[in-house]
Amino acid sequence: MTEMTLFAAVGTLAVAFQGLHVAAVYLFSFLIALCILIFVHEFGHFIVARILGVGVTKFSFGFGPKLAGFKRGETEYLVSAIPLGGYVKLVGESEGEEIPPEQAERSFWKKPVRVKMAVVFAGPLGNLVFAVLVFWAVFLWGIQVITARIDVAPGSPAAAAGLESGDVVTDVGGVPVASWEDMDGRIRKGAADVPIVVTVRRGTDTIAATVIPKSVEARNEFGQTVRETGIGVQPLVPPRVSEVIAGMPAARAGLVKGDVIRRIGSEPVATWEELASRIRKAKAGEPLVLVVARGDKEFQVSVVPEMQEGKGPGGEKVREARIGIAPAPETAIQPLSPIGAFVKAGEKTWYLVSLTVEVVVKLITRVVPAKSLGGPILIAQIAGAQAQQGLYDFAMFLGLLSVNLGILNLLPIPILDGGHILFFAIEGVIRKPLSLQARAMAQQVGLALILMLVALVFYNDIARLIGG
Repeated sequence: MTEMTLFAAVGTLAVAFQGLHVAAVYLFSFLIALCILIFVHEFGHFIVARILGVGVTKFSFGFGPKLAGFKRGETEYLVSAIPLGGYVKLVGESEGEEIPPEQAERSFWKKPVRVKMAVVFAGPLGNLVFAVLVFWAVFLWGIQVITARIDVAPGSPAAAAGLESGDVVTDVGGVPVASWEDMDGRIRKGAADVPIVVTVRRGTDTIAATVIPKSVEARNEFGQTVRETGIGVQPLVPPRVSEVIAGMPAARAGLVKGDVIRRIGSEPVATWEELASRIRKAKAGEPLVLVVARGDKEFQVSVVPEMQEGKGPGGEKVREARIGIAPAPETAIQPLSPIGAFVKAGEKTWYLVSLTVEVVVKLITRVVPAKSLGGPILIAQIAGAQAQQGLYDFAMFLGLLSVNLGILNLLPIPILDGGHILFFAIEGVIRKPLSLQARAMAQQVGLALILMLVALVFYNDIARLIGG
């Protein structure tokens, strides 16, 4: 069963606009991620075929000429020259294929529909199982969470109840919380205008406050306006720089990751929101004098913001000043037991499955614009960036990519696994395989769709590079 690894052939274009060191990291990270995910996908097909009595003649990592290999039983295990794909060759994989009489019972094509569907489904399933295992391995070391230290908006329900910026929430409605996600989830599940007791730690004191949540307008991850329950708080993010974007004013001024911005001019800055608000309001070409702490030293730098297009609170386009830095939320490592880590890994995978399906639906219904799609260039950029952040971030991205690969391969498009499953489902209903002519026509349509998608994501990737 040959698998086409979509968008792999020119992934190295991602490095064209980077320095040599960054280019090497991006390329290496991209290839490592790709090779792992392809192996997992193909191994899913392979192991289920063997379990269900389907003969396997070849299991190759990579395409093209054979580099090395060995034969065990009926199966030849290969490493091929081009590591941007792979395949499993089954006995009797195609209708009409000539096979030795002694292997007739192990022919894929002669197996019941349920067996054929299981073998095909095993590839995407392998990617989903792999994602669970990756997340589990990461979570065994503890899960990185944003702390429940809050920044309280003036005039909000939290402020009216006496909560203050810097408080750490420890309990919501009688349920202990250990992170921002826990706290936010508890509040969102509550009803508007129904009082809830929020317990916080303030210094050495523990304070319980009765807060009356309100129904507020917000925007979800797809930019849609939704209503949700809130109390007017957000994570308290210190004015610490987690990333400096190359070529932007901050990079030219010499700021680096880890710098803490204490003041703008003579006015102190306590939170990232204060810092960002002051920068956004700056005038084009007007220098900002930043007082920066780096280690035990404090110094001044002058930064001239650039005007860029962004989105306002309502999603509208606005032009605002930016200097090219990203925030570093206050995080902590939350320890988990092996069972707790496995449950959390399952929840994480299910969330990503649901999100991927929702994104596909919203792409089809044009809620999410097609220009948001990315191909190998974007994947390589993200993989390289995550690898530079560390093994934790790269592993989390690998799990996300594995889920995406598994779900997208299940789309009912001929030449993808989902297309084969659709053919076999029809075969099960009409009690005979689709005609060779019908399958060939469907394959041509599927190939055309995939080629159009490839063209679209390459266009998007190149447009992002050109547009910065």
